[in-house]
Amino acid sequence: MKLCAWFKKQLFGNELDELQQQKADQIGHRGFWLAWALLLIALLIQSIAGADMTQMAAEWSIFMILCIYGLIEWIRNGIWTIADTKPTLRKNAIWSAVAGIAFFIYLLVRNSRQSWWEPDDWWGAAIGGAFTALLCLGALQLGAYFYYKRRRTLDNPEDEPDEDSEEEKKQ
Repeated sequence: MKLCAWFKKQLFGNELDELQQQKADQIGHRGFWLAWALLLIALLIQSIAGADMTQMAAEWSIFMILCIYGLIEWIRNGIWTIADTKPTLRKNAIWSAVAGIAFFIYLLVRNSRQSWWEPDDWWGAAIGGAFTALLCLGALQLGAYFYYKRRRTLDNPEDEPDEDSEEEKKQ
């Protein structure tokens, strides 16, 4: 038994049955996404209101830590979404387009507080939205590559050497 797991069992124990453990996991999952969404909303509102980045630094840092933690853990465990869908170029392109359109709207609102019909505001927002869509597509495709790579490793454990078999070979 690993030392960390042993300490966890000794300190906290686990008196939950399987159903209670599933409920606890579901509560943690909802709490993660609630914190993520609320931080995103807070950052968007502060940005649209013209807050300085130094005022948003703490929220931004926590938001980025949540994003990076989620990305690393889900890929490490071979999970793409909770709906158990597989990443494809088509799905990634659709979600990238959604992100690009959302960023386009955000830029329009943020940059056009005085006048909505200035052509410069529309062009800048359109270029920002298109660039965001391309960046998202690249990031999603990179994530899909790592997902499939990790999924192959998890699905084919015989490809990895066993610790027991290595010890048997030494004897």
